[in-house]
Amino acid sequence: MKILKVQPNVKVILLDDQQNADHLQLALRSGAIDYLVKPLQADECKAAIHRAIVSLNQVSLLYINSADAGAEKSNNAHKMIQYIHQHYDDEDLSLERLANKVQLDSTYVSRTFSDIVGMPFTQYVMHYRIEQAKKKLQLTDLKVSDIAEQVGYSNITYFSRVFKKATQYTPTQFRKVFEGKYVPADFNYVAQVLNNTN
Repeated sequence: MKILKVQPNVKVILLDDQQNADHLQLALRSGAIDYLVKPLQADECKAAIHRAIVSLNQVSLLYINSADAGAEKSNNAHKMIQYIHQHYDDEDLSLERLANKVQLDSTYVSRTFSDIVGMPFTQYVMHYRIEQAKKKLQLTDLKVSDIAEQVGYSNITYFSRVFKKATQYTPTQFRKVFEGKYVPADFNYVAQVLNNTN
């Protein structure tokens, strides 16, 4: 998976002509989002694309705007995401605090968030924080400790451990390899792909 070493913002979905255990293990070790075997099914492709988008800290309109989600659920999910994006730098950001902000029961918030966004609240917050840290490492000269604090981690050791688990690099290594190379994801083509599968 050389592409992941060159472009860390790329999310890979591995396609195979037939089931292969070695290829599956390679995909998992390399951090691929999914491993799909031909013939491809539209629902499987949509789900894989959705997971790729969510891992880049974007909410998939495929699920947010679907009729199945329901207008109320969709509206609540938008509020939750907006709140997270505005307060991700606060170390005290929690599910309970989010639930209080949107004036909903925490159990409902947890279930709704997972159903629509595709991952638990805590995992989404972590992904979003790491993405913001990557951007700051690539585009600024801020110290790693300052960046950690700005994305919600007061403990730099813990931040470095979480960052390495998510990217396979320490923050310092990541900056050296990818400095100045940050390119925001453009998901216009995703909408086209999804529309063509309907």
